[in-house]
Amino acid sequence: MLIHLNGFPGVGKRTVGLLVAEQLGGRFVHNHDIVNCALACTDRSEEVAYEQTIIDLTEFVFGRLAKRPSAEFQVVTQALADNEVDRRRLSTARRSASERGVTFVPILLVAGEKEILERASNSERSLWKKLTDLHTLKALMARYPDMLHDENEPYSYRIDTTGHTAEIISDMIVKHIAVIQKSEAQRGGVRNC
Repeated sequence: MLIHLNGFPGVGKRTVGLLVAEQLGGRFVHNHDIVNCALACTDRSEEVAYEQTIIDLTEFVFGRLAKRPSAEFQVVTQALADNEVDRRRLSTARRSASERGVTFVPILLVAGEKEILERASNSERSLWKKLTDLHTLKALMARYPDMLHDENEPYSYRIDTTGHTAEIISDMIVKHIAVIQKSEAQRGGVRNC
């Protein structure tokens, strides 16, 4: 199973993703594993080069994940807005799950703007080279008010993290995964993880 966590910076993707991967005994890939590598090769200000580097690295990482055993749970995070580059990156994640023959579970984490800005100002974020500039984050939220998420996709799940701990959110996701597994088993179409 490939569990795909999407959401704005500061919504809790990394913290929740780590907990989910731990609870499921799975592999965790954080979006900053890709972003930080891209930033080592180029700058965000070089928009075309940066976007192409992100696409290339995303395809490489998900290509490698597609070769992992199908019994392995994979929990990945991305911060994908509704634009051409990010739609391509989401498609790459879906394709990786399909190539492994596993279920793709898209989960959108959302929170109120005040809470996102509060979390984004946490000094620990800079250790991971995460976005901490609140002006930039507000501009991103204004430019892309909607993160990529298809409510009609099978197993789609949208969770408002406002006021909840990462432990509560991760428990909600693990319960969602258990429901998916039970549903697939009852249909006789059991897919690996």
